[in-house]
Amino acid sequence: MVPVDLGHGRAVKMHREDAERLGYVQPKRRQPSENKLRVPDADKAAEPEADFTTIPGIGAATAAQIRATGIRTLAQLRAADLSFLSSRAAAAVEAWRG
Repeated sequence: MVPVDLGHGRAVKMHREDAERLGYVQPKRRQPSENKLRVPDADKAAEPEADFTTIPGIGAATAAQIRATGIRTLAQLRAADLSFLSSRAAAAVEAWRG
């Protein structure tokens, strides 16, 4: 129900569909969803998100910890400071880096 001003001090409530059909209110415009407006990041387009568990010695928990710091690609991991990882996980990444 929407309030409709009929003029001369008269107002009523109508179903939105009826008020739109009679021209008392403008139809609601649908807002596009956020994901349609989103422009992909340049670094995401260049390289897909990596599966860090393919690195020997890196499990699912460590991979989640890496992603939590904002590292999404193998190129980012190669250049990253590994001080946030445990010594065992950091050694596994260092061995992978070669």
